Amino acid sequence: MGTVPEWLEKKAQEAVERQKDVSAKVITEQKVTEKIRNPDSLTPLPTVYGYDGEVNMSRILVKAAHGLNLSQKRLIMYAVSKIHPHAPQPAQLVVRVDATDYARDMDVWTNHAYRDLQDSADALFDRYISISRDTPKGREIEKIHWVSSAKYHAGEGWVEIRFTPEVSPYLSMLNDGNQVIYKLQTVIDIKSVYAWRLMELLMQWQDTKRLYIKLEDYRHALEIPETYRYVDVRLHCIEKPIQELREKCQIDIQWTPIKDKENKRRVGSLEFTWKSVEQIEIPLEGGEKPKKKRGRKPKEA
Repeated sequence: MGTVPEWLEKKAQEAVERQKDVSAKVITEQKVTEKIRNPDSLTPLPTVYGYDGEVNMSRILVKAAHGLNLSQKRLIMYAVSKIHPHAPQPAQLVVRVDATDYARDMDVWTNHAYRDLQDSADALFDRYISISRDTPKGREIEKIHWVSSAKYHAGEGWVEIRFTPEVSPYLSMLNDGNQVIYKLQTVIDIKSVYAWRLMELLMQWQDTKRLYIKLEDYRHALEIPETYRYVDVRLHCIEKPIQELREKCQIDIQWTPIKDKENKRRVGSLEFTWKSVEQIEIPLEGGEKPKKKRGRKPKEA
């Protein structure tokens, strides 16, 4: 055999080097794909737990439509009550809920807790928040999903909720002026989403105990069907929730419909005032009632 020409040997060496580069690229792409498909291989910062049993949300989230039925609302708010509202948090908050703890804290049978957690976890993918904003060109609606994943372990009885990056800023690293707080224990007996949502709207103004809100914004926050006339809204979405909050949460609520400025024939806004049942003023001797203190008109929610 003759000697291999130098130019041919050089070409062969270049081909070998190119094959090495291709092989290395393929291996790298396989590793990246594996990480994307298997989020558990990533090691994000852990979610910082905090004031156990205390729900903290931003005002924007409170005024939004939540898209949840009662079981889903209970699970989501239970998970929210685990999150530290001020500590630095990862982009996606992850909370694990144990069925036994959930049953104890939310006062439900353990068997019901297993069922409710599984059913709610299955449905959360289809649930989203609807945030309404007024702009110079009209009303703007932004929709964001509550969770990006929800795991349920049937054998161990727990569900793990991963909140989306879009909703996490409304649940963590909150400042005091943008924070709505209430104890989860005060609402565990509520059986109506309307009553729960009214409670959250009221909690925006715990200092003044007065809520002034446009009827349109009230309908949006409580997700009242468009087919409901005002008489239906009044009965099912105002008076019944008020009665339930009095019975279940010991809150005495008074409300006043306010006529629309442009059309005096229809209601444009609602005003709520409230106090705890224990704080209801007792008539003085002789049947006189203490005079009500006059205050400035509250801001709109």
